[in-house]
Amino acid sequence: GFKGVTDKAILVQSVFTAFSVLSLIPSALIRFEVVYLPKEYDIYAEIGVFLLELLITFLAKLYFGLSFYLLYDHPDWSVPAIFRESFHLMKKKKGRLIITYLCAFPLLLAGFIACGLGLLWFVPFFNTLLANFYLDAVKEEAWDPKGPSDFTPDRKDGSSTLDIRL
Repeated sequence: GFKGVTDKAILVQSVFTAFSVLSLIPSALIRFEVVYLPKEYDIYAEIGVFLLELLITFLAKLYFGLSFYLLYDHPDWSVPAIFRESFHLMKKKKGRLIITYLCAFPLLLAGFIACGLGLLWFVPFFNTLLANFYLDAVKEEAWDPKGPSDFTPDRKDGSSTLDIRL
């Protein structure tokens, strides 16, 4: 989906990968016994480190999760500009994104309970949910004419539609 800007897409993904790898450092230090912990605290340390890894990855997605959508809409922008704009878009919308994640969580659990077959339905649903969140976030912003292009709704009543052409 990123024809001509593959290098930028790789750079954007490398930032998320760097967050993930950096969040694994405490776990590696504990598992390779660089940091000494008594055996009775191993399980607590593993749970704490796991929660720290989830938190770091979640915060990265919370602030910069719209980067791929911005890259797709504006392939001529630089990678730092994409991250700045994603940060700007998410400034007052983090709570709504958290609620979106929490509303989708039961469906994710149902997908796992169905031996993973439910994920064949959940993953496209969740990607569409995030794409609609991005469209709502862009629609609410007062854009600078020199920055991103204006979002104009397709309908007269102000609601937008998703145009998918095969």
